[in-house]
Amino acid sequence: PIGSKTIIEHAIETCMAGGIKDYLIIVSPDQGQQVKDHLGSGEKLGIRIDYEVQKEQKGLGHAVLHARDWVGDEHFVVVYGDTYIKPPAFMRELLDLHYRHDSAVTLALNKTADLSGSAVRLDEAGKVLEMIEKPTEEEVVRFRYNGQVNNISGLEALSPAIFGYIEKTPPGKKGEIQITDAFEAMRRGGRPVYGILINGTRFDVGTFENLERAREFERSIEPGYRKKLTY
Repeated sequence: PIGSKTIIEHAIETCMAGGIKDYLIIVSPDQGQQVKDHLGSGEKLGIRIDYEVQKEQKGLGHAVLHARDWVGDEHFVVVYGDTYIKPPAFMRELLDLHYRHDSAVTLALNKTADLSGSAVRLDEAGKVLEMIEKPTEEEVVRFRYNGQVNNISGLEALSPAIFGYIEKTPPGKKGEIQITDAFEAMRRGGRPVYGILINGTRFDVGTFENLERAREFERSIEPGYRKKLTY
């Protein structure tokens, strides 16, 4: 956990701040029941939670495809399982930008010097001009500013059109479907793709070091803010 909540509870808290009431959680076969037992139906939180098992781990794009029937023809939000973002109110900023521009994809971004993730180039209005996954030192030159790049943070609002692009995205390294490639295909196809820098704090808690940093940050937040989710 991070503070009084698991990482998935922090993700739900962020989505709830944007007024989101319906959730589909993609789970692995070995951890699915544990997640279901912990979160249940969501009724006690005033939300609805459904679950879908990703039997084969073929990347984030493959995981998102599992939501196709559940989403239908509505816009939706994706939060990666290792993403911690505060304050939750940032979700409202992301959704406001998404609907204001009738965007196909709206990405939450954070500045970083780490090149192990992605790099995104924006114009002054926040429209994405180019993006790349795991850039090389040669590729990153056009993305870097003051030693940092805009990295995709693991939170995005999406049009249901994304599913068709994911289906056409060939698997990359390790046979995984990279959702960033689908985003870039949408942009190249003329669909509006926007990005917004997180006005707050973000950690990728997929590493022990960052998990500890997130825990330290959570401890620093005043007790009145760190309210528990009530089941």
